[in-house]
Parts: sequence; C-alpha cells; structure tokens
Amino acid sequence: MKYKKSITTLVLIIFILATLACSYGIFSRDISNKKEFKAVSGQTVKFYAKGLYKNDSVSCGSQAVGQDIVTLIIGLPLLLISLFMYRKNLLKGKLLLAGTLGYFLYTYT
Repeated sequence: MKYKKSITTLVLIIFILATLACSYGIFSRDISNKKEFKAVSGQTVKFYAKGLYKNDSVSCGSQAVGQDIVTLIIGLPLLLISLFMYRKNLLKGKLLLAGTLGYFLYTYT
C-alpha cells in the first residue's frame, strides 16, 4: 500500500474537521431576531433563527441539524471503522472507506 500514511492522515483531518462542524451545527444556540421574511412572491418565509443555521428556513435548518446528528452518530464512527479495515488491507475496508469518504464529500460540498 503505497499511500497508506497519507490516506490515514487525510482521513484523520477529515474526522477532526467534521467533528467540529457537526458539533457546532448541533450545539450552537445563538438566537437571531429574524423570525419571518416576506418573499418577492408574497409568501412569508419563517427562519430557523437558531445557531449556525439562523439564516435558513425552518425546513432547511431542521434538516441540516438532523444531517449533523446522523453524521456525528453514524458517519464519524463509520469513517474510523473503515480506516482501520483499510489499514488491515481488506477489500471490504477499501470499499467502505471509499463510500464513507464519498458521503463526506457529498455532505460537505
């Protein structure tokens, strides 16, 4: 395995940054004053108004917090498990690591 050390380093950096991003998204509770906004079409849009997602709509903010919880509970442990399986040179580990990294790429893009 030619790139085992560099892949391990990059996966650990992803793990640390994703942990910080998820934790901040879940646990930040800065309350905004904006609660509603009148759109150009005349509809009233309600804001989530809490934490990192304070400028998002209620629907989008709720989904983003849910995504952070799933990433924290399932995605991050799966990333470490797939890394350990990859370092044992198992084919399952290589495929699982590729899939898990694809999940993180999709989530944070």
